[in-house]
Amino acid sequence: FQFCLTDPMNLGNDFSFRKIFNKSVFISERNKYLFVKNEKAGNNSARMTLQSLESGSELPDGFRSQRRHTGPLLQPSDLNLKHNQALNDLGFFRFAIVRNPYTRLLSCYLNKIRTVDTKNALFMRRAWLDSNRAATFADFVHSISRQRADEMDPHWRIQHYNLFCDIVKFDKIIKIENYQEE
Repeated sequence: FQFCLTDPMNLGNDFSFRKIFNKSVFISERNKYLFVKNEKAGNNSARMTLQSLESGSELPDGFRSQRRHTGPLLQPSDLNLKHNQALNDLGFFRFAIVRNPYTRLLSCYLNKIRTVDTKNALFMRRAWLDSNRAATFADFVHSISRQRADEMDPHWRIQHYNLFCDIVKFDKIIKIENYQEE
């Protein structure tokens, strides 16, 4: 995490921001592309496909694309770039996948909030909810609308922030609703 500590790309912000940025950007030097993940927009499937293509073979059983240190795709910190603009100057195809904000938020609610199990219990115990009742979709929307972007979970954070649109200049933003055509 030296990249996150020293800020060689002059991203500013703090350690946690740089850490999230570094873990969110997937780079292929071999195939000349840069992909930025965006939760709840079909990105886990995309990351697994890209990792598999990059490795040139099937990924091992139990491989998870979130474990960045085990995958074949690079992170910004692997490139030893001097500043954030250098990501855009690599000449790589830069892309991301987005989803209709309403359906993305509804999917998040149904998957992370309404469905309560041990894994998701943390989401249900947020301070804004009465722990004796299940959160409605309206409760969820009301509570997250009061959060700043840096307080939001990436599953419901505004996609512009997940994609670091102020840093990465995209060649293509793919809408998951038109995935096959795009």
